[in-house]
Amino acid sequence: RALQSHAIPACVTLHKTAGRSFKPALSTFNARRIQSSQFATTQRCNHNFASYYGQVPDDEFSFTSGRIQQIQSLQDLEEAVAEFERMPTLRKRDHELLVKPLLRLCKETFKREKIASAILGERIILHCLSRLPEDHQDRLDNISELLQPDIDDFNVVILLCGTQRSEEGAEQAERLVRLMLAEHRNELSFLGTKKEPMTPNAPAPTMLTYKFLLRAWALAGTFECAVEAGRILDSMEAMSGMKDKYSDDIAISIARPDTQCYNTLLNSYAKLSPTEDILGHAKALLERIKSTKPPDFESQLWFAYHSILKCYYKYIRTQQKPSTSEDEGDVHINDAIVVNALASDLEALLKEFENIPVPESFETKFTRESRFGQSWAYGILVQCYLLPVDCGHKQHPLNLEKAHSLVLSMAGRESATLDSPISVDPFQNWPEQNTLIALWNKWSESKETDKLERIEELRSIVLDTRVSHTQTLNVHLQRWLTSQIDETPEIVEAILMKHLSDLVPQESPTPSHPDDARPNPKTFLLAMRAWLWSSRPEAPQRVEKILDLMDDLHESTKYQRFKPIDRHYKYVLRSWLRHCESGERHVGTHGKLLAAEHISLHLRQFPMKYRPDNVVSTNIAECYETVLDAWARQEIPQEEHVMVDQLQNCLAWLDKFQEILSAKPTPPHCNAVLRCCVRWDGTKERRKRAYEVASGVYRRGRPDATTFVLVVRIVKSSLGEAIGEVHVAQMCDIVRDAKREGLLSQQLVWEIAEVAGPQELQNLFDVSKRAAERFVALRSMSLSKEKDGGEELLVW
Repeated sequence: RALQSHAIPACVTLHKTAGRSFKPALSTFNARRIQSSQFATTQRCNHNFASYYGQVPDDEFSFTSGRIQQIQSLQDLEEAVAEFERMPTLRKRDHELLVKPLLRLCKETFKREKIASAILGERIILHCLSRLPEDHQDRLDNISELLQPDIDDFNVVILLCGTQRSEEGAEQAERLVRLMLAEHRNELSFLGTKKEPMTPNAPAPTMLTYKFLLRAWALAGTFECAVEAGRILDSMEAMSGMKDKYSDDIAISIARPDTQCYNTLLNSYAKLSPTEDILGHAKALLERIKSTKPPDFESQLWFAYHSILKCYYKYIRTQQKPSTSEDEGDVHINDAIVVNALASDLEALLKEFENIPVPESFETKFTRESRFGQSWAYGILVQCYLLPVDCGHKQHPLNLEKAHSLVLSMAGRESATLDSPISVDPFQNWPEQNTLIALWNKWSESKETDKLERIEELRSIVLDTRVSHTQTLNVHLQRWLTSQIDETPEIVEAILMKHLSDLVPQESPTPSHPDDARPNPKTFLLAMRAWLWSSRPEAPQRVEKILDLMDDLHESTKYQRFKPIDRHYKYVLRSWLRHCESGERHVGTHGKLLAAEHISLHLRQFPMKYRPDNVVSTNIAECYETVLDAWARQEIPQEEHVMVDQLQNCLAWLDKFQEILSAKPTPPHCNAVLRCCVRWDGTKERRKRAYEVASGVYRRGRPDATTFVLVVRIVKSSLGEAIGEVHVAQMCDIVRDAKREGLLSQQLVWEIAEVAGPQELQNLFDVSKRAAERFVALRSMSLSKEKDGGEELLVW
């Protein structure tokens, strides 16, 4: 009825969206309205008669709270709603039991289920309204039996619409609010004709209703939806009396919007892609909050500053890359005047922010390290100081010094030449690692004469950083791993050693050094990874040093957190892998050996007791793959060919792996041995032995596409110029095996095409005789020069 008559009161015009059409979600609403009056009255009388004589009809909707608790999925709830809609007899508040499970199921599901929950809630409300009599007098006479949704029912469904975090969900929420307004207006108009004042039974939207509607628009995630959320906030201020009345029609009065309403809109700005316009909207909204001082102003003001600081942070991140404008008349986006103005705004904002207490709920739930209380906020100002201000992408020296002085002030350090732009409490605002890393990078790029001295000051702050949770320590190390700073391996190892030096020599935790503040296996892995990712020639020795340190700590303390696991050994093996191709001997834990020999000795000493169970884990399999790959890559000096047998070592490690695996070796491990056979050239006896080994590995392992390519290469390299028809037939059989297994690759086609004749090509690839002969005629010209040429011949 509300949608048929578009006579929306003037106070509701605020809810109309310019250029937006709301599709009615009333599929059965209008059809049921036509016959609802007589049907509902008759069924209500029958129900009253049966209840008076103690009889309940068999088709009555009899959902109990126990049955509702058994609903565990949206499918169960949809069946219950369908049953609810089919029932001819319904009692007052029968729908309440169906509305309550919606919130419970919505919290446990994904976006698709959230959409379904909102649709089910809307169906319940629309069906209840369709059961109401058309005549308002009939409603008034039977008000005690009406199936009327109350304000809580509407609020729950509107809240569900917001959980979708989409524009469609926000439009659905606004449709429900407009429907509620129209229902209330129509009933209020009817009661206005009565001599005695009466309260309408249809609920009117409250401040909480509009708060949920504002939240639905704010969570949609676009700037247009944020504008709609701002429109709702303007409406709330008008209906609460904060602005002048603008309508002589029936108006809805609500309570003043609280601070959370403003913070919801401000937080939606913080989540958008930052632009100068969005930052301007956020700054204006903050001034609006401070001027209006809504309810809960003092307790919620910290969140408002938190949101606008996030807007500044995102905006500054976008300005770190200079503008690409080619117009000489345009002002550079990071002009010195613009950056200094932005820094001045942030300084003023932080001076206000530091006097606002952190809410207890936020501090308890989110703040894990008290020393880093609000350092993220000052880190935003440091990032602002580090913005490039010249068209030549050079850092302004004054801003760099300001950033450094602020970091020193955050760490409680004093500088004889630099003054901090603002005062900071160092005990609650120790600089975060991201801030230190950004400043370190800028000093590394700088050409200032004192940059080495400044970097040493930053190094001291990094090493003096203390945390009370191992998780925080590992997060710090991970940030250094992605910093791209040349000194990262030394810094990460120094941080690890600094925390190990403070260990209390006892197993039980103490108040001065809780148990969860100690380095754990992941901490050592991160230190190893820092060296593993570096290109330093001493990286293998440093990784070995960390492994030896773990062994010593485990033996002396018996702490399980110091016990090396398979992943630590894997990192040690991989660190030596890069030196295999040099053919030189390197000094390590086991002496001066070849890289493959270092890997083999480490793997022989790998204690199987460190395995968590009898299952071969992925890390153990990768350890054996590394040693096989090492011997396949290892360059052997000519004078040591007799002493070091690569092929024999590969076979020995493959046998060992198959023994612990108790199954066929996997393709990567077999392929490593086959690569060793490909490189095993020289005398005729060596090529013959490589061919025999490759044949055995091919039969005993599980192949992949690379396996077949390597086997064909080994056959070709072993026979050399002595390839005959028998050998070509053998290679063709290998290609057929690959086709049968679905592992035929382009590289295998090229390998067989170099030696096969026209007849073999016809049989293998089902091509015509003319195409095969043309291919053979051209391969000496195209294939021998470049295998990537002649792709047009591969139409078969």
